[in-house]
Amino acid sequence: MMYTNEELIFLIDLLNIALINRFRNKGKIENFEYVKSKLQENYPECNVIGVADPSAPYKINKKFIYEKYVKKGIISQVGPGEKADYYMLEYAKNHPNCFIISNDAFREYDISEELKNRIIPVSLIYNEAIFSKKLVDHLKNEGEIIVNN
Repeated sequence: MMYTNEELIFLIDLLNIALINRFRNKGKIENFEYVKSKLQENYPECNVIGVADPSAPYKINKKFIYEKYVKKGIISQVGPGEKADYYMLEYAKNHPNCFIISNDAFREYDISEELKNRIIPVSLIYNEAIFSKKLVDHLKNEGEIIVNN
């Protein structure tokens, strides 16, 4: 099976990424924006969405931007008392073309090695998102996805 960039799905673990570089002890919505734009630059036409816990609006530096993204469907906020981690993992289990962008190892979940390989760490250095080599290696090794790099 061959996937194109249009079929690639990236779920960004919103709070995990927002809290990489904090602003006054709050997560930065800009981190999400940097990661999203870099994914779209590397994989044009891909689908990118942030997935957030219900506490996210209170832990983000620019709540009004966060809420605008939720209204537009750029961020999906899970329901009260729920965890975004569970929903991202469940979605990715059923979609082999889906990658989770997170620095979380999800140790509290029993997940397959194959799914672990689709959890991609990222670092933000001077406002630039740099993804683990694991992402490109996985896409090339699978030989299933057309990679634009």
